[in-house]
Amino acid sequence: MLSDMDITVQDAKENRARYVLIDVREPHELAGPEGCIEGSTLATLGPLLDQFLLTAHLDATYVFICRSGVRSAHATELARTRGLSAYNMAGGMIAWNQSASAGVTSRHSDFVATAEGEAF
Repeated sequence: MLSDMDITVQDAKENRARYVLIDVREPHELAGPEGCIEGSTLATLGPLLDQFLLTAHLDATYVFICRSGVRSAHATELARTRGLSAYNMAGGMIAWNQSASAGVTSRHSDFVATAEGEAF
C-alpha cells in the first residue's frame, strides 16, 4: 500500500518531465543490475544528500529513488522536513526495471559533487 509520500513507477514515468529525479544509492550500485534512470541526479544518503537539500529549489518537485524504495523513503522524509515537494518512488529501481519500457541506462547524466569537490 502506498503512503501519501509515495508515487508509483507509472506516475514517475508518465509525469517525468515535471519531476527532478534524485538517486540516493551508492555510486558502486549504479553499475549493478538495476542500472539508473537517464537524467537522474546522484545524491547519496549522508553528506551529499544534505548538501543537495541545502541548495534544492523550493519550486521543484523531487522524486527520490533507490534500489527498493527504503532509502529513498528516508530521503523523501528529509526533503519534506526542509519544506520541499518530495516523493518516494515506491519499489525503487527494482519496480522500475520490472515495468515495461524501463528506460534504464548505466550512467547518470548529472552528478552531485562530493564534499571534496570531486564529481563521481
